[in-house]
Amino acid sequence: MTSTRDEAFDKGEFLEWAHGELLDNRNRGIVAEFIVAKALGLAGTRRVEWDDVDLVYEGRSIEIKSAANLQSWEQTAPVNCKFNIPKKMAYWDEKLGRRLPLDPPCRMADLYVLCHFKETDRLNANPLCPEQWDFYVLASATIEEQFGDQKQVALPRVQDCCEALGYNALRDRIEAFKTGDHQDRS
Repeated sequence: MTSTRDEAFDKGEFLEWAHGELLDNRNRGIVAEFIVAKALGLAGTRRVEWDDVDLVYEGRSIEIKSAANLQSWEQTAPVNCKFNIPKKMAYWDEKLGRRLPLDPPCRMADLYVLCHFKETDRLNANPLCPEQWDFYVLASATIEEQFGDQKQVALPRVQDCCEALGYNALRDRIEAFKTGDHQDRS
């Protein structure tokens, strides 16, 4: 079907075409951001693709990263889960309307929520099901202390310094960071 200048395509059809495969790495990352936003009551806001951090919750900036053993492509073995945690080289300057370098590079978020999609059965996999995820909440200072300049960190290393949380505990853990009453490892 071709479209005339005044005809609009269906948004749902577009979203299914562009983002229908939720196990795809990019889409899974956006789903993880959405799930954390839902836990914090922020899902009514719009996601900003190239913002310096993924969410801001009560004055705290949050970076959300995802990893999964199960991928959108056929696999012969599970993938070794790693989270991308690089320091940022630049930030967005709203007044100038462009990115400016950070010297030295740094992690701009106060907190990181590392989201592990733990489901391994392709027939059961549903990234929109919060029970199929584990969440690890770490202060940026802890990431700096534990992982320094690393650009990636493997799931077992994260598990060494932080306990896995379910969806229902996520908001409370982030709230504890907000008040300063927290430990990365309980």
